[in-house]
Amino acid sequence: PDGASLAIDVRDPAGGEFDMTFVVNGWGVYAGLKGGSYYAAASLAKTNAWQTVTFRLSDLKPLSKNSPSHPASWQGITELAITAALHHQPWTDKRQFRNLRWVGGTYKSPVLWPTGTLSAKEFQRLYQDNIDRSVRQENRDAQNAQLGH
Repeated sequence: PDGASLAIDVRDPAGGEFDMTFVVNGWGVYAGLKGGSYYAAASLAKTNAWQTVTFRLSDLKPLSKNSPSHPASWQGITELAITAALHHQPWTDKRQFRNLRWVGGTYKSPVLWPTGTLSAKEFQRLYQDNIDRSVRQENRDAQNAQLGH
């Protein structure tokens, strides 16, 4: 949503740096939207408690000189990754994640969509349908893991 921040809860007893990468229009699916690659980084405290990491659009920095200085909007982001590779750090198996979410902001009509634009209401319906589908799949995967499949 426009004006939103992206938040995620992270737990890592060792603390350290938390990095995410973002790709805008990575597949060229949005006509007229300049692509780019970006990163955002935050420091984690050494604690067993959950910490909320929040990134604003202005926190995104270009990964390459070919990328615009920052994306104009969250719309058009085609890839998002949580990574340890940004500074060639080893992945820690103790780090846990939960509750990736938008904080604040609004969906203004029309919403950018690969085949054109959608109303904000239709976008929210499709978005929620996909979240629900993902949660159902996660539940099936967890059940299969318990059954040894």
